[in-house]
Amino acid sequence: MRPGELVFIDQFIDRTTQRQQTFYDGKTPGAPTGICHLPMDTSYHPKVRALLMDVADSLGIHYHPAGTCVVIEVK
Repeated sequence: MRPGELVFIDQFIDRTTQRQQTFYDGKTPGAPTGICHLPMDTSYHPKVRALLMDVADSLGIHYHPAGTCVVIEVK
């Protein structure tokens, strides 16, 4: 991969610990309260990713069809 190339990520790893871990704590107006587990096996919608790749193909833009985004924080 080179700088400036697109990557249509299909997974992510969140290794942050310094931020609030959930918005399901009842503090955000309109957000549900309590424990809520969301499925993350398909982190990004496959049809949206396919559409983006089709557009990139039609525009002749080089891209990588899959990748993982890893988020870390500096202490």
